[in-house]
Amino acid sequence: YRPRILMLADETLTGTDLERVQERLSLWLRHHINTVLESVMALEAPADLDGAARGIAFQLFEHLGLIPRSQVADEVKNLDQDV
Repeated sequence: YRPRILMLADETLTGTDLERVQERLSLWLRHHINTVLESVMALEAPADLDGAARGIAFQLFEHLGLIPRSQVADEVKNLDQDV
């Protein structure tokens, strides 16, 4: 969730200009990830979940919000209705 940007530029973009472009792109990318993946990012440490539900949430976080149902089917079956 924290990729780095490395600008590959020719000799016309160097020094502080190159640094400014890299910083701006890094800022945009962080904002984009936090915006688009906001709900997935919240699964890293959900305050309102415990036990197996918290484990499932963390697995979703690790897999960018996508897990094959078969991989978590047994854990989901064992959750109570409130969770």
